[in-house]
Amino acid sequence: MNIGKIILAQSTDLPNVPAEILKWVFIILIAIALIWAVLYTAFKSGQRPVRTKLEDDPGIQVRKAPKRFNHELAEERHAEVTRRLDQHEKEIKEIQASRATALEKINRRFERVLVGLAAIAARVGAKLPREEDEND
Repeated sequence: MNIGKIILAQSTDLPNVPAEILKWVFIILIAIALIWAVLYTAFKSGQRPVRTKLEDDPGIQVRKAPKRFNHELAEERHAEVTRRLDQHEKEIKEIQASRATALEKINRRFERVLVGLAAIAARVGAKLPREEDEND
């Protein structure tokens, strides 16, 4: 270890180095540092992620917003809501009417089945339950 220090100390006698050589050594070191910096930034810039370009499809629509209250817009929305409510009420009435018709058909069919069962029970001689018996 000490031998390396001794050799290094003997070989570098800085006051005896000519100024021209010292100047060129510093210029070469600065040039190497600049070249290294340029190469480093070139390689680092190549590693950046590719930016995604967004395409507006459909294009952006810009409309002026009403300042505080737009009476025409409110009337238009009210008319649209009223129209939709009327349409829904009409559909509800149609559904209720079709439901009532279906219930009438079901009740008539049930009555025919009940009459048929009563006729079969009468022919067989079965005893029909009364309402008083059903409640027990």
